[in-house]
Amino acid sequence: MRTTRVLVVALAVLLTGAALSACSSDGDGATGDGPPECPTEEVDQWGLRPQDKSQCRLPVVFNDEDPLTEVALRRDAVLMTPASLTFHPDDPGAMYIVDQGIMTKDGPVGGAWYRVAPDGTYQLLFDLRGKLALNHFEQGFFDAEFNPAGDKVYLSWTDPTSTTRIVEFEFDLNGDWLRADTGRVILTLPQPPTEETPIHNGGQLEFGPDGYLYIGVGDGGSEGEIPYLGLNILLGKILRIDPTPSGDLPYTIPDDNPFVNDPTVRPEIYIAGVRNPWSFSFDDKGDMWISDVGTDVWEEINFLPKGQIAGAHLGWDLLQGYQLSGRSDPYPIKTPQVPLLVYAHDPKFVGEDGQVKWIDEDGNVDEELHKEIAADPSPQDEQNCAVIGGYVYEGNDFPELKDKYLFSDFCGNRLRALWVDDEGEVQVAPIALWRYGTDLQAPTGIVKGPDGEPWVLSHFGSVMEVIPPDEHPIARDHPEEEVATEPPAENTIEDLTNGTFVLPEVTQTDLEGTIEPTTDGHPKTPGG
Repeated sequence: MRTTRVLVVALAVLLTGAALSACSSDGDGATGDGPPECPTEEVDQWGLRPQDKSQCRLPVVFNDEDPLTEVALRRDAVLMTPASLTFHPDDPGAMYIVDQGIMTKDGPVGGAWYRVAPDGTYQLLFDLRGKLALNHFEQGFFDAEFNPAGDKVYLSWTDPTSTTRIVEFEFDLNGDWLRADTGRVILTLPQPPTEETPIHNGGQLEFGPDGYLYIGVGDGGSEGEIPYLGLNILLGKILRIDPTPSGDLPYTIPDDNPFVNDPTVRPEIYIAGVRNPWSFSFDDKGDMWISDVGTDVWEEINFLPKGQIAGAHLGWDLLQGYQLSGRSDPYPIKTPQVPLLVYAHDPKFVGEDGQVKWIDEDGNVDEELHKEIAADPSPQDEQNCAVIGGYVYEGNDFPELKDKYLFSDFCGNRLRALWVDDEGEVQVAPIALWRYGTDLQAPTGIVKGPDGEPWVLSHFGSVMEVIPPDEHPIARDHPEEEVATEPPAENTIEDLTNGTFVLPEVTQTDLEGTIEPTTDGHPKTPGG
């Protein structure tokens, strides 16, 4: 088995964001050899040493030879644009899927929450069609997360005013759909105005092992615009709250949040310095893994061990991956935590010193060189564009993946595993896809199922279970046949768009005016 050795790291040192124990690669997948020696004493104004930045931490270009194992994808459900998948603690056989919604040439389509029963029946639980901002595919209906008891569900979406809303609803497992009159607004996050297409509105919701609700908030910017991201606003952060009301406020701030006693900082903030934390998760040790979508060059995966999560700063907008962004006025921050893994969108973008070819070590951009390099990209199958996590595998079907972080890329269309080996080296290896199963295209999430086994969502509609190839229907029912695609699913995309799938008989109450804040003390993001 051949892996990509990304960095040679002293693990205990890595976890505190400090130095590499060596600065070279074995050549399996790195962009080139770094300098023979890496200074260790000199630090810049942000507390970063050269070995914390790209001249010694070379970003990986993936090697897709010798996979760890082979898996098959089985399509179990189809929606328009599935954005999240979750499972109820008392209903593990059913899938609860958020359909994000999408803007088409004929107008907005989709944007609802469904339960898909084990027999394949679709049940509409919550309908936001026509009530979403869908000006960009990073807007819409984002997530649904049950509380540990399963009697409440938390939904996240962008409304027509481009305000991200997080709303709590009572959940009755025996009910037909969510009742709008049980909705309680937890948080509203107005997105800043932008002259370009608005992105980074996403809001993953996750109950941590401590029972608190973690909320991912993008920076609200666009590719060419970065709004102010100071610690007095919630954009570009991961928040941590107790959704229990406290006085006039709709939630409670945990006493051990890192900034709870600092009046200049929003007390909800738990982690700062993120750009677009589309996915994050906790492993069984309580460590946190964050896939933070990058700009036009870098993607990164961050690892925060238990005990070092509170108050961490992941670098944005000072750093992109390991490289200084060149921002003249990044907001004041502590020394940032450098990522565990950084990889390039295109191997041609990165020089042998680990720097972007058109950006110097101070962050200055050569636009003409940028255009020249971008005009001659690598082949499509070598390109990436947006990291998609991900969780640490703790299932039983694939022993080779045990304790490894599973991830993919929206454009890369491959499954990969990331881990730190016993020698402290960061390793990345591919996971082969069985060629007779469902293809992987435009993945938007890798989710842990009730049994610890992975599920994969595709922006193009599929919700897929990851299974051993010999358990796939084709291998089980037709072992003598070699066909390139699996039999059509009972519920196809045509079923969903022409209305032949099962819907509640009664339409849901219009949400307008039914779930507005009930007190004047409802917190809103200052300064947009």
